[in-house]
Order: sequence, then C-alpha cells, then structure tokens
Amino acid sequence: MGIYVTRADNGLFLSQHKYAIGILERASMLNFKLACTPTDLSSKLDGSGPPVDDLTLCRNLGGTLQYLTFT
Repeated sequence: MGIYVTRADNGLFLSQHKYAIGILERASMLNFKLACTPTDLSSKLDGSGPPVDDLTLCRNLGGTLQYLTFT
C-alpha cells in the first residue's frame, strides 16, 4: 500500500501503479479491456440484480478503491 516516488528533472513523480494493479488482480480484472463508462448520477440501486458471490471481497474492493481515490 505504498506510494512510489520517482525523481524527475522537473520534480517528483508519485505513483500508486503497483497498488492499483494489485486491486485489479484481486478482482480478476487485470486482462479486461478499457472502456469509457460515464456515470449516471440519477440511478439508484433497487436490489433486483443478482446477489454478490463473495460479499467480503466486494466490500474489500470497495474500501481499497476508496483509499486509492482519496490518496
């Protein structure tokens, strides 16, 4: 869970690339293709979808993505 620092001519570069790759590996999404997915801010979850197979993994991924976003 570290931030990697690289010195450049114009300053320092901070990266969490390794941490982000680890998240994708845990979610089994490392080989997925990139896609633009705009967020619909008015949508609400109604619980009609299929249940999550591993609730602990789902919660853990949510927390790690939140950490990655805030740091």
